[in-house]
Amino acid sequence: ARRLDGVARAVAEGLERGRSLSQAVEESGHAFPRLYVEMIRVGEKSESLATVLNAIVRSAHRQLEVRSAFKTMLFYPLFVLILAMAITVGVAIFIVPYFIDIYAQLGAELPGLTRLIVNLSLALNRNGFVVLLVPLLFVLSARAFVSLPFVRRWFHSWIYWIPMVGPLMSIHHTGLWCRALGELVGSGVPLDESLDWVSEVVPNQTMRGISRTAAADVRRGGRLAQSMEGTRAIPPSFQWMISRAEERGDLRDTLRELADLADAKAGLLRQRAFVYFEPIILVGVGLFIGLLVVSLYLPLFSIPTLIGF
Repeated sequence: ARRLDGVARAVAEGLERGRSLSQAVEESGHAFPRLYVEMIRVGEKSESLATVLNAIVRSAHRQLEVRSAFKTMLFYPLFVLILAMAITVGVAIFIVPYFIDIYAQLGAELPGLTRLIVNLSLALNRNGFVVLLVPLLFVLSARAFVSLPFVRRWFHSWIYWIPMVGPLMSIHHTGLWCRALGELVGSGVPLDESLDWVSEVVPNQTMRGISRTAAADVRRGGRLAQSMEGTRAIPPSFQWMISRAEERGDLRDTLRELADLADAKAGLLRQRAFVYFEPIILVGVGLFIGLLVVSLYLPLFSIPTLIGF
């Protein structure tokens, strides 16, 4: 609320200094995406600012719904994984030491899996902070590596080939792309300029490349649908509908309809993915904890031999 109040004050001060709404919004910082700033600027020039602002509200509302749905879908798997890690650390710190004392007194030979758990327990009890810091450093290093431009381009192109994840990301990115392009074209921005703006706001590098290529083709007199042929980023059915829309001359309305269709289809794919992932995660966590327990009890099978039975 405080941040929103600060942004509103900055925009109001810009208007009081004689700035236009688009200039005031642009000068208020990074609170507004560049796509919305450009749409407001077009609305001012075309004297259709009210229509453009309504379109921005609709677009922001749909994006908020999609983002909220993704967060909800990811919450359960992350919660289960964090719980499994907490159980593992708790067992290693508080329970394994008792088994270590028992096996040391009996002189039992520890299997390799049990030695691994014992070494982890000793490391956590002696240098717990350092051991727990290693995964955090690994995550931060992996994140920095993935943020490298060439790695990001490779990842963004191959993500569409991953089973289940690929179709979901394809339809999600297509929905964002269609909505942004449809709102710009509907606001009066020429198609080639709209594609240039969309290439700067879509999150996926592959979609950005498609937008730039399409913008160049449109300037040369080509068609938008031809620039999308052969890519997995945009589903073939959407490519076909965009091609038909160009022939009919109702690209703006079709893009908006496709954005709504993509959001609905992404919701179904998210539900399907959750149905598949939930049992996989539960079984995986159960097997991991079971393996942990079995590793602690494996040396017990050698105790009868040690005591002469």
